[in-house]
Amino acid sequence: MRIGFIGAGRVGTSLGKYLSENGLSVSGFYSRTQSSAEESAEFIGGSASAYTGLKEIITDSDLIFITVNDGAIADVSHNIAGECRKYDIDISNKIFCHTSGALSSTVLSELKILKAETASIHMLLAVNDKFTSYKDFREAFFTVEGSGVPAEVLKKCGSRFQILSAENKSKYHAAAVFASNFVVALAELSCELLEECGFSYDDAFAAIRPLLKNNMNNILKNGPKNALTGPIERGDFETVKRHIECFTNSEPDITAKKVYAVVSEALIRQTGRQPDSETAEMLKNN
Repeated sequence: MRIGFIGAGRVGTSLGKYLSENGLSVSGFYSRTQSSAEESAEFIGGSASAYTGLKEIITDSDLIFITVNDGAIADVSHNIAGECRKYDIDISNKIFCHTSGALSSTVLSELKILKAETASIHMLLAVNDKFTSYKDFREAFFTVEGSGVPAEVLKKCGSRFQILSAENKSKYHAAAVFASNFVVALAELSCELLEECGFSYDDAFAAIRPLLKNNMNNILKNGPKNALTGPIERGDFETVKRHIECFTNSEPDITAKKVYAVVSEALIRQTGRQPDSETAEMLKNN
């Protein structure tokens, strides 16, 4: 099986390298900019090529990953379908797979009409660098939705993965946002609140850095259910009330108060602790 990539950015290049490192044949890359396709093909090495057109990469590949931004996937699918009709390319034996965490394979419906198999895969990993992130893929957890062929590819790589239904893609992606993007937002909000207490931003980050590190290590070691510390875990709702009362009408405080109430309710559900009526009312009204 020869595997091609439409899109030569961080995800496509990293995934291509990962598959190649695991003995799979990468046909190459097609990109809006020829230079990026050439760069990625050179990085993969072997027989990987930089294609100049959709027709060529479709013809040369059995499995084609569409590794472009989410907003461009439908357009790329439309362009591929148009190219197949224009040149009478039979894709009934081809598999097209995008790598969006939020979208299902239904976004590739035009290719499905042309009898191609369609799928989506996603890795629960922040792909930050085009040339080094592939090294982390061995530990990444993948999800597969649609055609089972990409799952067989992941099996050959020894990767862990979960099969998802199309209707669960959005909830799955929301779960990933909680574990990734929201953590970043909470860390930034913590720094902003410390700035209001007189810290410089650099000192605020220096102050919470060991707290973040130790807390994440505790989560990774013991699991989120067993990692919780703090007032709600202790049932100290007097402290919770003081926290709510401390917020002012500044922009960070208004956001922090809302976030504090919502997250506290989640922690209450997690711990099973029952707040007194006054605390419960304060949380509900914020």
